[in-house]
Amino acid sequence: MARYGRVSNAVRIYSRERLDGRTMSEDARSRILSDILALAECCTNVGLSSPEIAKWTSAASSRATAAETTADVEQAVTEFLSCIRRSGRRASRIHAQRLRRVARYVETHVGEPLSVRNVGAALDLRPRRIADTVKAQTGMSYRSFITVARIVRARKLLEDTGLSVAAVARRVGYRYESHFSRVFTQHVADPPTRYRERVAVNSARRARRTVRRQSGPAEGRK
Repeated sequence: MARYGRVSNAVRIYSRERLDGRTMSEDARSRILSDILALAECCTNVGLSSPEIAKWTSAASSRATAAETTADVEQAVTEFLSCIRRSGRRASRIHAQRLRRVARYVETHVGEPLSVRNVGAALDLRPRRIADTVKAQTGMSYRSFITVARIVRARKLLEDTGLSVAAVARRVGYRYESHFSRVFTQHVADPPTRYRERVAVNSARRARRTVRRQSGPAEGRK
């Protein structure tokens, strides 16, 4: 997280001024405490365990408040960051497992309404956790994640079937062909019909190249 560096850098700056246990200034102490609390809030917002974060924040803040030297503060903050990182690794594993569940459900039900509430109810997950997981693992909002899933399936249908564009739109959850075409074009840079034509042309070219490669050695043997 971005605030890891902010806190660590603050500690380095204050530690650089330490001369045999130099006494902490109140300004330095205040800034360290402020960054500890800011980092704790940041961690809670991305889904790390609130009780654990609260416990570590309290311990680090108490030690920083009672510290007399920058060395004491540095130790308190270092331990705090270590706890956060361990929790972050656990949270990352949990997020990855949760994302796989969500992705499998979305892939299977791509043509259905996929509001975060609907998916949460189907998977027995809180909507906020789903949205946080998608954001943490993909960098996308939940809405963008669903749109990408629909467009990926639409591309596959346009490539592999003779379905009309309107039928493809319905298959991937769009009621109106015009809306589907607009969204598809935004993501693929071609309207659905042109995309299908382009794929067909490219496939024909690849087929011709394959035939030429295969026929070349045979003609050479004659």
